[in-house]
Amino acid sequence: MKLHVLKPSVNNMAVRVFVRAAKLGFTEDDVYGKTRTKEFLAMNPAHLTPMMEAKGLPKGVLWESCAIMQYLCNKHELTKFYPKVPAKRAMVETAEVTMKNGRKAVRGKCSVCKTGMYKILGKS
Repeated sequence: MKLHVLKPSVNNMAVRVFVRAAKLGFTEDDVYGKTRTKEFLAMNPAHLTPMMEAKGLPKGVLWESCAIMQYLCNKHELTKFYPKVPAKRAMVETAEVTMKNGRKAVRGKCSVCKTGMYKILGKS
């Protein structure tokens, strides 16, 4: 498995830390200044990082940090990071956030289409 990353990016850092914590073998390619090259765009037309290159993926690559970590957990049965039990998994996929206006919200995913969603919480 090869990770194509921008080292200063927080989203990229999450995947880099995750693969080390999961003790998965990988190589790393710093793609700073390369994400709009013909070679990179041929693999990843969205030019997003992190991007994982691995055998067995339908297009050979996968990008976006959460998608990469979820895929690796499912592939390697890393249930301590991403539980199989739906109630426990929901806790991983949901996060409370504070919006710019100071209101609290819960971030999650639609169970059908996986679109990111926010539910604004009551005033506290």
